Amino acid sequence: MRLLGFNIPFENAKAAREALPQIPEIDHNYQAIALEKEDTKRPFPRLWILLLLLLAFLGVIGIWRLLYRPSIVLADHRFLPCCIKDIAAIPKGRFSYTANENGVWNYAIRQRNLVEKGKTLEEELQQRIPQMKLVYKPQPTTEKTLAKVRNQEVDFAITSLIQDLDRDLNAIPFAYDGLAVFVAFSYQRRQNSLPHNLNGQISIKQLRQLYTGEINNWKQLGGPDLPVQLYIPTDAEAIRIFEERVLQTERAIDQFRRLWQSSPSDNFITTETNVNRIRQIPTFQAMRRVLQDFEEREIGSLSFGPLSQVFQQCSVYPLAIAEGLRPAVQPLSQHNNQPITPATDLCNDKGSYHPSVEKFQTGQYPLAYSLAVVYSFDNSLSPVGQKFAEIMKTEEAQNLLIKTGLVPLQNLNPNP
Repeated sequence: MRLLGFNIPFENAKAAREALPQIPEIDHNYQAIALEKEDTKRPFPRLWILLLLLLAFLGVIGIWRLLYRPSIVLADHRFLPCCIKDIAAIPKGRFSYTANENGVWNYAIRQRNLVEKGKTLEEELQQRIPQMKLVYKPQPTTEKTLAKVRNQEVDFAITSLIQDLDRDLNAIPFAYDGLAVFVAFSYQRRQNSLPHNLNGQISIKQLRQLYTGEINNWKQLGGPDLPVQLYIPTDAEAIRIFEERVLQTERAIDQFRRLWQSSPSDNFITTETNVNRIRQIPTFQAMRRVLQDFEEREIGSLSFGPLSQVFQQCSVYPLAIAEGLRPAVQPLSQHNNQPITPATDLCNDKGSYHPSVEKFQTGQYPLAYSLAVVYSFDNSLSPVGQKFAEIMKTEEAQNLLIKTGLVPLQNLNPNP
């Protein structure tokens, strides 16, 4: 029992050997009596007790892992170099790269006023690495983006779809993002709003039921008696991740696409008679429409999009996401490391909450994903893709990415 750890363990092997002769001898008379009674009384060997204890222990561990075990870590980046100038052998010359024209990187690199007033991240990076002239050539789809890398038409690509890359391509994650599922955050009718009635959360299963048409009124989920209107973004990579993480099965994906493809593409005003169709509009437009639907038309709209584009807006509330039996995870945390709640004033408290790096780094947030540099394994080509990834993983570049809304690889001190 001591060797198995059930009683006080031995300090070392010598102590165990010394204790061995001290074990009392077996009482042979007792053993004989026990054998005589073997037919009348069923024995309960000590081994059975040990097996039962072992099974109970494994059961407790299994339940704990099911409820509280974090998902697979998306990337392991414990030590980041300080500055871009610390990166050795940065290639000199003119290089080209690509990304999805409606994706996260396109917004982060081209949107003005994110990293500095009147300036884009693209311009800021060019100023900090003047020896590497990067020409950005966005593509309409991720398939075309990766094809450009395979055909050596560009030096590298940036994408969030890195799960099923061919063996000839390598991916280096340099930031995180995630899908935010959002509903209206209304001051006019705050007590009757969806964040309040849903307790600030929704499950993967409920999302699947909503986006496949099984649920068309919020009262079916314990919310107010409001019809459901669904939106999706124009970001094809976000939709692909939503299909893989939320819909999951071919049947659910087919039903989702039928509801989506049956939607007219012209301008529309949401009414109770046309809420059963999925509308595709840009994320920023969806945030305005979700609020208008709730306040002006008494319709409970729902959409999803990149958290990097959602969390600094206060017209919508990003719901915490529950997966299986695990507790719901809210991707936004306040400065005290507590998650935001429907009682948090998202407008007046701007700057007091931010994406939780830990929940993205460990994969606790079910809809988190990596943003990565993808390049060819061909050693005869320029290492510009690998070097760009190294640059983006410096604390200097990571702090720039934070300003665009992306989640850094680890908690950082600002402005290294």
